[in-house]
Amino acid sequence: MSAMPASILDIFITTANDPSTCGRRGIECGSDAWTYAELEAMSNAMAHELKDLLGLRPKVAFVGENHPYVFALMLAVWKIGGIFIPIDAHVPPALLDGMLDIVKPACMYLSAVDVSNVSRASKLPVEVRVFHPENSTIPTLNKQYGSGSTALKCKYSADEPCMYLFTSSASSAENLKAVPLTPKLILSNCQSKLAWWREIQPTATLDGTRVLGWAPWSHVLSHMQDIGTATRSKPGPDLTTRVIDGVLNKKVTALAALPFVISGMKDEYEGGCTALIHALRGMTMLECGGASLDPAVAEWAESSGVPLMVGIGMTETGGAIFVGRAKESLHGFSQGALIAGAKLSLDACEGAVEGELVVKSKLLPHGYIGYNDGSFSVDSQGWVMFKTRDRYRVQDSKFLWLGRATDYIQACRMTSGESLDPRPIEKMLRSAALISDACIIGDTFLRGASTAVCAIVELSGEAKRLDTASKMKEVARVLAPINAASPPALRISMASVLILNGAEKIPRTKKGDVFRKKIEDVFGKALKGGVASWSR
Repeated sequence: MSAMPASILDIFITTANDPSTCGRRGIECGSDAWTYAELEAMSNAMAHELKDLLGLRPKVAFVGENHPYVFALMLAVWKIGGIFIPIDAHVPPALLDGMLDIVKPACMYLSAVDVSNVSRASKLPVEVRVFHPENSTIPTLNKQYGSGSTALKCKYSADEPCMYLFTSSASSAENLKAVPLTPKLILSNCQSKLAWWREIQPTATLDGTRVLGWAPWSHVLSHMQDIGTATRSKPGPDLTTRVIDGVLNKKVTALAALPFVISGMKDEYEGGCTALIHALRGMTMLECGGASLDPAVAEWAESSGVPLMVGIGMTETGGAIFVGRAKESLHGFSQGALIAGAKLSLDACEGAVEGELVVKSKLLPHGYIGYNDGSFSVDSQGWVMFKTRDRYRVQDSKFLWLGRATDYIQACRMTSGESLDPRPIEKMLRSAALISDACIIGDTFLRGASTAVCAIVELSGEAKRLDTASKMKEVARVLAPINAASPPALRISMASVLILNGAEKIPRTKKGDVFRKKIEDVFGKALKGGVASWSR
């Protein structure tokens, strides 16, 4: 009896050497392709080269975009027992320096077209290797490496890290979080996802699934569930158009994307692209996640027969904690973790109906690398408890997401445990004619209970022309009914209101949410400077 696979690499090698599957196309790029056997030979050759250069078990970072070269390099690193470290090419220089300082790679690969990072890396204490995308096409790499290299696979424990992956929420080098991922965890999540899809589509054929893999390899779900199933990405120039082109022209049957891509597909279809709806209806796996889905998009998918599923996942665990049909997910998720063997609870209390979601599993990472914020703990039996920092409410046997726990404001003077969700207040402020944007945050920002609730306000064009006294008076008028409905300790004093000038903006994430982790960096000095600096 053959041994059970311990990793995705084991499954890949088996597939690449099985006569019945080795000739299948494993990667396509334009009109070029690698079969599984060809990709196996390519990664073997690259593994020998890496071993000669770095020895066994090196840490290898890659800073760049999605490219066939990256996939072959990742397999090669794993074949010599190394740790692969994918990093987004667009991270700010200070964050890149911080990332490299945390993971300390032996070698870093960069694309030659990334001139800025290549120049910066040359000054860093790390071996730098530059590859040229135009000279790293599939045909060129075939010529460079040939197919005569012997198989190479260094044995290592399925519980040892094979990848370090940075979360996408860092606002500075101080809160960078790198998660160590193991072969067992990656494999388990892939298997869980496939099993889940087989359950909800028992008549669909998943064998030979054609995946539109368009994510940067630094994105969590490119690795944690979706190698062999589906990948997702972050916004980029004209990205939706390129994804739609891939769906229409590559016979794609599996795709996962952020909601803005699905929304773009809805617009494209309603603009006259009827072929798109037929392609989407034929998908065996179609998902979105990573941000809130517009209810109108969920309704469109439901009424159009598009089999869209919505998932909520976390970089720290890699698994989608909840998955449900698009329209149904708007009202909460049924309990059903895709992380194998995971147990879910609110505030770690069985039966709680509202609180922070806590995930418990023996497969989870034991913590971040060089960073401890109390999110992870491990008991004597090896169970890992991860505090997600996401608040949920259990309603009608479903989990309804309420927001990030750290976004809620708890006042020091509140003894009842009551807290303030800033988002409804921000929405009310933005609905006022004179306010274009707003942020509500405690005066300790995201670092515990606050002594005051603060408001940061961007005024609309007309209001910007008012004098300072008039601006304050108008904002006070908008705040009055909001304060009347709030407990005294959570009311917003005008001494805690910062009215921004015309050039200042409230920072937002790429998903469009208020970037609360950056508020202290951007406005901390003004908020701590006292009443005199609030309106400027």
